[in-house]
Amino acid sequence: MRGITAECVMVQRAPFGGALAACLLCHALAMHATALPLPLDGVNGWSDPNGFKLVVDPQDANNTILDASGNGGNAAAHTGIEPLSAAGTLFFELCLRDTSSADLSMGPSASSGSEIDTTSAADSAMLIGPCLRIVDARLQVHDGDWYDLATLEVGSTYKFWQTIDNAADTWQAYIQGGAYTSQTQLSHSDSDTNFAFRGSTGSQALVSLVIRGNNSNAASGGALLDNFFVDPDGYALDDPTSIRPRIAGMAIQSQSLRLDWTPVPGAGGYRVESTTNLLEPFAEETSGTLSNETWTVAAPPPRVFYRVVATNTP
Repeated sequence: MRGITAECVMVQRAPFGGALAACLLCHALAMHATALPLPLDGVNGWSDPNGFKLVVDPQDANNTILDASGNGGNAAAHTGIEPLSAAGTLFFELCLRDTSSADLSMGPSASSGSEIDTTSAADSAMLIGPCLRIVDARLQVHDGDWYDLATLEVGSTYKFWQTIDNAADTWQAYIQGGAYTSQTQLSHSDSDTNFAFRGSTGSQALVSLVIRGNNSNAASGGALLDNFFVDPDGYALDDPTSIRPRIAGMAIQSQSLRLDWTPVPGAGGYRVESTTNLLEPFAEETSGTLSNETWTVAAPPPRVFYRVVATNTP
């Protein structure tokens, strides 16, 4: 399709948190139409000075995953998320490729994109509230100081949940994967499970997801990240990857575009939404044709982002 860039952001509002309208899938790194590897910067609203890139998932050739190797002199990759104003949850998956290459700080931030780009190197200056750090094979939390929470196994995929009380500037961490065969709440050496924010956000909503490649984050061999979910409505400890839709295909022919996705169990129907700017709200698409798990449109704009919403009703 000459002159048309169609980028897909699959979004699912499904039973994460127990209600069909609770969960927002934020920038899941699903199959991308462009040849891989692909620099993260500019994709689906991401700004990235670190040199992170999208690559083929080594465990699933049909999935695209974020290779978070590289650093921009302590600068941060970031993208907008559904705002967390009170209680909320961030979920993501992580896999280490070796024991000594990763050094990442990450979490939701009260700073917008432009503010993150101009802040100092400190996580706190970027207003990262619930701050996790992956350094070598250790998972750390900032709770007034840095504490080790867990040792991660190379090659294992871990699921992480951050349950966040933005009003109190506190949060909790849960893990599943590797030696953690079931979901486990994490605590540090002071037996504390309720952690303080890295940077106090006061009453500000958390509006960005930040991944900072620290100076010792290696240019290769570090961490792989995938499947970021945000629930802005409260604590949600379900596994959203078990019920998320996956992009089955995106076809561009002549001046038309077709999206296909896998069914969401329990969904009554779907709604396709779009925006030409990820800093602006999505709106329902009325120009295309929806049929089960397929949507087609004759003439999309030159640059557009789509998302698919599972709904309770047809």
